[in-house]
Amino acid sequence: MIESPMYNFSVPVVLKQWIDAVARAGISFRYGENGPEGLLDIKQAYLIITSGGTPIGSGMDFASRYLEHICRFIGVHSIAIIHASGSKRSPEIIFKQAQAQINSLLADTRISA
Repeated sequence: MIESPMYNFSVPVVLKQWIDAVARAGISFRYGENGPEGLLDIKQAYLIITSGGTPIGSGMDFASRYLEHICRFIGVHSIAIIHASGSKRSPEIIFKQAQAQINSLLADTRISA
């Protein structure tokens, strides 16, 4: 699970530093004949993204697309993005919407398991 706010349409510098420490040639990925190959063989990752006003998944959202790309790059097979955006709204609404997404993901997991 990776949790991140969206800062200026992307990820915070601390998360970027962590990504740079994790994405290591020969350790978490390698270059094969067809390009980079992830080595971590992680079944599932959950990305929880928050935003004050930038719609998650929109053309202005570079954070969730970047995190999804990095996860696939290092070998994550399935990625679920949970939108916990709208920090200008009431926390109750944000939590309720995020909980609905989590419940849906869990229901899908139970069906496919």
